[in-house]
Amino acid sequence: MTEQETVKTEEVAKVNPLERTLDLVVSYASAEELTEKALKNYGKNAKLPGFRKGHVPAAQVRRMYGMQAYDEAINQLVGEAWQKAASEQQHRIALEAAFGLKEEYGYKDLETALIKSYMSVGVKLNHQKAVSLITMLRNKRMIVQENGRKYTFKPDFHY
Repeated sequence: MTEQETVKTEEVAKVNPLERTLDLVVSYASAEELTEKALKNYGKNAKLPGFRKGHVPAAQVRRMYGMQAYDEAINQLVGEAWQKAASEQQHRIALEAAFGLKEEYGYKDLETALIKSYMSVGVKLNHQKAVSLITMLRNKRMIVQENGRKYTFKPDFHY
């Protein structure tokens, strides 16, 4: 299950300042793969008169539990897509808040600004977590180090 084929998110409309509409698209192949895994698990524990436990034919297991397994797969994929989209939005909001005040930061100033801006989106950071966050942001190319030791924000990042 690769990131590119599984999850595609896009912000559709800003309904009002406090509300957003988000379309989440998941691949059919991923849903089918998760459905098959769930059906195998159901088959291991299925009990049906005339068959030993776990030895019910796959076609019968599919008829009995197919829709339930598919619903669980879709719920899992949508949950993962939502988590990814929400996480990306949190990063975007916090970084825009931090870099809205200043175009570029030195390392210590960046750390302080990130601690304050991530607090506004409900993420509490200590020094160690801020250092790890800066490393992750650099690796994902959300922030880049330019002009020697100064860090700048790249608003066109893809999480």
